[in-house]
Amino acid sequence: MRQQGVALITVLSVLAVVATLSTAALLWQQTGLQRTEQVLHGSRTQDYVDAMAAWAETILLRDQRTSKTDNLQESWALRLPPLTLGQGVIYGQLEDMQGRFNLNNLVAEGKFQPLEAARLQRLLVAAEVDADVAQQITHALRDWLDADQEETLPGGAEDYYYLALTPARRSADQPLLSATELLLLRGMTPEIWQKIAPYVTALPGYQPVNVNTAPRVVLQSLSEDMTEMLVEDILDRRLTDPFVTVDAFLAFRKQQQLADDKLPELKKTSLSVASQFFLLRGSAQIAEQMIQTLMLIQRSAQHAAVIQRSSGANL
Repeated sequence: MRQQGVALITVLSVLAVVATLSTAALLWQQTGLQRTEQVLHGSRTQDYVDAMAAWAETILLRDQRTSKTDNLQESWALRLPPLTLGQGVIYGQLEDMQGRFNLNNLVAEGKFQPLEAARLQRLLVAAEVDADVAQQITHALRDWLDADQEETLPGGAEDYYYLALTPARRSADQPLLSATELLLLRGMTPEIWQKIAPYVTALPGYQPVNVNTAPRVVLQSLSEDMTEMLVEDILDRRLTDPFVTVDAFLAFRKQQQLADDKLPELKKTSLSVASQFFLLRGSAQIAEQMIQTLMLIQRSAQHAAVIQRSSGANL
């Protein structure tokens, strides 16, 4: 009897071990399957994001072939409704980045551009930034972009200032790669950044502002005579009759101002009615896997391609 009892205990112990191992194996298998499924979903979600980029490039090239201008009534400016693809859903919207102020315009081909600096100051003030702070940030950006170590007063800063910070850094002395670099500048705060983020960008080279797509704050920054009433007239006009040339925009400006005297300088080369740079805001989701992305697309006469990507809130 005693031997039978020992044998029974042994058998039960073995069964318990087998059951434990079987349970562990099943759990490991389920975990493995879940991980495999997540990897597959993640890979497929990225494929959807790439498909979104291809859609954006196609629609921009099609627009290029059919229109010489870019405005907010064209098909590229319409928000892509949620689109179901297989098990996933994608969303997308294009924005004309030349409707924003290009921060790199401040120093073009190594030369400081006073008219662009004045525009940036007006933009900051229009976005409810204190006028003195706006001047200081403009000077700090000039110093960040230019190649010398001469401080622009008041508010400018060069290496001597940034090297004393923790962590230490140097001024870039080159064009911005991202508008978020503004957060590195002397005088810039997260609160100010939130106010101006929708109106600024960092595009390569000098880029004119598209008057057909620029928002109210950017239009107000163009010149000293851009009053709220004039900007409202421009916004109303372009809803039904977008400007087909820069000359047409300048003529409308003069007509609305009823000005016999010379208006403040507004260089034609700083304005445009067509654009090369567009931002695609997109997201793709399969089950619990979601990817949100920003893609900067550059369009030329025959080609459109993504030149920059980000998974953050800004480029």
